[in-house]
Amino acid sequence: MRRLQGKRIVPAAGAAGIGATTAERLTEEGASLAIRDLHLYAAQTLTKGLDHPT
Repeated sequence: MRRLQGKRIVPAAGAAGIGATTAERLTEEGASLAIRDLHLYAAQTLTKGLDHPT
């Protein structure tokens, strides 16, 4: 079930730990994300690993 389909969410500190797990779950639910974190490389790495349905 994709309850968040069409929603845009900006999780702060979303590149590692609980933030990364939350980002993954939000993506599974259909949300579009803009990851914010002080650690740019970690945010980029997470973004590349998330499933982006077309």
